[in-house]
Amino acid sequence: AKKTETISEPIQKPLITLTQSNAIFALDIGTRSVVGIIGVHDGTIFHVLDYEQAFHQERAMRDGQIEDIALVADVVKKIKNALERRNKLKLSKVCIAAAGRALITKKMTYTQELNPTEEITESLLSAMEYSALGIAQSEFDHDLEEHPENKTTFYCVGYSVTKYRLDNYESSIIIGHKGKEVTIDLIAAFLPQNVVQNLYAVMTANQLTVENLTLEPIAAINVVVPKDIRLLNIALVDIGAGTSDIAISKDGSIIAYDMVTTAGDEITEAIMQKCLCNFENAEKIKMALDTDDSQITYTDILGNLHKEVKSKLLKALKPDIKLLSEAIANGILKANGVAPTAVFLAGGGCQIPGFCQAIAAELKIPFENVAIAGNQTFKNVVVYDKKLQSPEFITPLGIGAMSSIYKG
Repeated sequence: AKKTETISEPIQKPLITLTQSNAIFALDIGTRSVVGIIGVHDGTIFHVLDYEQAFHQERAMRDGQIEDIALVADVVKKIKNALERRNKLKLSKVCIAAAGRALITKKMTYTQELNPTEEITESLLSAMEYSALGIAQSEFDHDLEEHPENKTTFYCVGYSVTKYRLDNYESSIIIGHKGKEVTIDLIAAFLPQNVVQNLYAVMTANQLTVENLTLEPIAAINVVVPKDIRLLNIALVDIGAGTSDIAISKDGSIIAYDMVTTAGDEITEAIMQKCLCNFENAEKIKMALDTDDSQITYTDILGNLHKEVKSKLLKALKPDIKLLSEAIANGILKANGVAPTAVFLAGGGCQIPGFCQAIAAELKIPFENVAIAGNQTFKNVVVYDKKLQSPEFITPLGIGAMSSIYKG
């Protein structure tokens, strides 16, 4: 499996030391590749100290879901072994994120009476949130029982609080306050149980215990859209190979998640048709579109050598880029109701030239309000390799950064 060089372009000297006891291992298992990172969380900042990326040699995943557990487990093993060897430690715990084509969300409102003489503590707030989450799971299961044709069991893979109200007064922070009653509005995300079970099976095959499970768009938006800018209506879209995951912020909270089963593979398959090449070569051609080269060289399945002008190929792909941008824009509008103020694009699939313009056109917002994630300074993550300041590494960085928020 192909791997990246590690700490090849240092930004600054690491300010924190990695040890066996403080090491955090985060894995992003994508349709095309797996990224593993290790770092240390100091309570505020996640310091990323090493990473490894390996590509699936066969199509072991489809639309963000694991199909061949053994093949994916083998890729994870290579990443784990490389990180352990370089850093001279043993990795036994892991933070992961789930994705998939069958994401369902449910909004929940939970109210609890309080002792008006006692302050709200962090542990009390966590207990209330998990009580709300338990009710959301029960109601979700009940909704499924009313549709006997659906035999799939769903599992909660993440949640976000959208609003707190203390004695009917809305507040973003209620820890330390006193009151008679608190109401919590949250949104919970559910995926089919087999999606989660397959993730856990891959971890078990590598003697790894899952200590933190979240949802991929939750992880990504926590890096790109920190709390201080969530008053703005922002859409974060993580465009992978098989799925495009969406998260929306507004009024200080993350208010919605969604996904579409249209992503980077759509462009790869279009290149296969136009260039008469196999999937592997089509992927190489797609990545070459984001380079400064004016000409792309490839060999088709008949053995013919081609030297294609990049601008000509991009023109041929314009209808396919439009279809992809339409699907993603429709997903954003479905989740948000209206066009957001701004859009961040993450994931390897967002780096196609002209894609930001296409998304802006579909949403009818200014072009400058659509940006590639990774070009900005991270607020809650510090990296020591410039290669990690790339849209394809946003989700694994987010998985590690969320390691101190909630575990399960």
